[in-house]
Amino acid sequence: MIGEKELKKTLMMLIILIVAFNIAFFSKGALGRTSNDDTVQFIEKWLKNDDGALATYMKETVEADEDKVQGREALSESLGLWMLYTVESDDKERFEESFRILSEAFMSKDGFITWKLPENGSAREDTNALVDDLRIYKALVSAHRKWKEPEYQTTADKIGAFLGDHLIFQSVMVDFYDRFYDYQTKSITLSYLDPEAIELLNENGHLTSFSYEKILGVLHNMPMHNGFYPKTYHIDKNRMVYDEEINMIDQLLVAINRSQLGYGSEELMEFINQQLSERGVLNGRYSMETKEAMVDYESPAIYGFVILQAIHSEEKELATKAYKRMVEFRVTRSKYKGAYSINEKQNTHIFDNLVPLLAIERLKNIGWVQE
Repeated sequence: MIGEKELKKTLMMLIILIVAFNIAFFSKGALGRTSNDDTVQFIEKWLKNDDGALATYMKETVEADEDKVQGREALSESLGLWMLYTVESDDKERFEESFRILSEAFMSKDGFITWKLPENGSAREDTNALVDDLRIYKALVSAHRKWKEPEYQTTADKIGAFLGDHLIFQSVMVDFYDRFYDYQTKSITLSYLDPEAIELLNENGHLTSFSYEKILGVLHNMPMHNGFYPKTYHIDKNRMVYDEEINMIDQLLVAINRSQLGYGSEELMEFINQQLSERGVLNGRYSMETKEAMVDYESPAIYGFVILQAIHSEEKELATKAYKRMVEFRVTRSKYKGAYSINEKQNTHIFDNLVPLLAIERLKNIGWVQE
């Protein structure tokens, strides 16, 4: 017969084991399943064209405005985000496939990257997009450093040289260049200025030191209005311009870019934390003056960028909140398993799938979540 002392000891050990099991289980599972496998498989099954380029939507759509993206058109934006993800996930095979598509379809010999391609990949737009080119450039340099393939750096240098030659106005980088008209815009959307990519351009001799310092100065000396950043800097007029309706993705990208330089965005992040704590959601657009949500929609991409900013600012609690809300948009069953934001028309935008991929991979790589 077990004595009272031995019984208490046995019960205590049992309690300890149960507590230890729960801690281990919930520590691993607190953020749900963190594998990106289902999302990657979804993208490759439903959002790839025959040439391997990533389609913008699952279904074909026809827009009256040719400047708007048609359903199965492929964007340099998608290519850049996918390349960054493959580097982050140490997936050389998928990166190599993306590199092939970049070289064969998107990029000209002089380093110009068209901002979109039709589904058949046969025609090219005559304009590029700085924000996408910087992501692709950064991915290539990072891939060269990781896998030591010389052609990655050679290709990056072609892109960097083109940017340095064609996308600088008064020593500041600009939104785009139109090679048909040989025209460059005279303004910069502030969310486009990625300091990590800009530093790499400087290191590799594609920017002058004066231009490099001036570009970083734009990010540093950025006035806020009612807690929000401006949308655009008109270089020729030396004037910052604010939107009446704030795009939250733009705001988060500016915050991320400033964080890379060690600058805080306390007022903006306080607002974001307040929205998530009090309302449980972060909407796509807000009034500049009233700070009221102007739309009902949310986006997994928004929460992905909140996670990336929280990583920079070391706000694990905020990253956790954003992650939990983000994965509520992820399909767990059906033929679209792993997809984010499948709408009533059985469609989704690839941006809302690529940003969560990248955010989750970063969370795993810093150890805030487990596989």
